[in-house]
This record gives sequence, C-alpha cells and structure tokens, in this order.
Amino acid sequence: LTGDFLSNHGVYDAVTEYSDGATEGAPASGAAEAIVDITSTGETLKANGLRILKDGLLLESEANLAASLGAAWEEIPLLQAKALLTQLEARLRAPRYYKMQLIVYGTAGYGAGTQYDIGINYKEEVEKFTNKYGAHYIGQNKFLVPKNEGSIHEICEALLKRFACDAIIQEPEQVMIYKQNNLFFSRLLSGLEDAL
Repeated sequence: LTGDFLSNHGVYDAVTEYSDGATEGAPASGAAEAIVDITSTGETLKANGLRILKDGLLLESEANLAASLGAAWEEIPLLQAKALLTQLEARLRAPRYYKMQLIVYGTAGYGAGTQYDIGINYKEEVEKFTNKYGAHYIGQNKFLVPKNEGSIHEICEALLKRFACDAIIQEPEQVMIYKQNNLFFSRLLSGLEDAL
C-alpha cells in the first residue's frame, strides 16, 4: 500500500522499512524521514511532534453498525443494543460542545470572596442564557456550549459581564454527553416496527 502510494505520487527511490511498534519515535531518532502509521485520533502522532501531511492520507476507513430487522429481537438483546447505541451517540455528541466553567465569587449579599452556584441563585437568568445560545447548564457553574461559530465567545462575554466572573473554556476530552432521547436507538425501533 505504501509503495503504491509513493509511486503513484512520483516517488520511486524511497526505501521502505517495516516496524513492529514505536514507529512514531523514528523521525526524532533520525531513523526515518517520514512514517506511515495507522491512526484513529492522531494523538500519538501529536505527542511525538508529528503531523499528517496535507496530501499524505493513504487510506481512510469507517465502521458501519448494522442490525437485522428480520431477527427476533428479544428483550435482553434489545436492551444491549440500546446500551451500545446510547454510548455511541453520547461519545459522538461530545466533540460538538465546549465545556465552560465559570468562577463566580460572591458579593456582599452572597458571602464576599466565596464561590456560589449561579444555577441556584439565578435560575431564571441561567435558563434564559441556555435557551438563547442552545447551551446546557450542568451544575456548579458549568455549561456545555455548542461549537457554533462565535457562540462560545458571545455567551462567555455575556456571562462574564453579568456575573463579574472569570471563565475557563475546554474541549471536552473523553466526555460522553447523554440525552434522554437516543436518536440511534429510536431509528432501530422504528426500523423494527416497519419490518413487522
């Protein structure tokens, strides 16, 4: 695969060596000018100071999860499918959000210098903010804010101004965001009903 890719791109004099691990360290040690590696997130490459070349993607794959609509779906397999699809949907939802933590200090009325929860003290205002920006208040001054262009900065500025607070904004890594309605499982149930 690598040889074909290189020759298709006009590279005929490259020497290809095969590795059984720790391939990412080869460029740093001088053992290789470039590597070909299987990646899922690319985090190992980043950790080793490497990047994927602009035109360097050899092969891309994706998984496909299918269910037999003609199978006899008993209660336990259906619950197992629901658990799997719920986790999958929760994992796929997380990268669409920022996590924002407000650091809110009380004024004279709420204990000067101590933190307090705006979701308790200003419930209606917090609901107004979340409705306006499509955000979710998750308690203890934390919000999940959709990654719509500009919305994180707009809501952050509005909240900082209103509550005279500081904010920390993070990418939610290894987070799973569960919702009451599972779209994937609903599709499975709908398909099963249609098949009957």
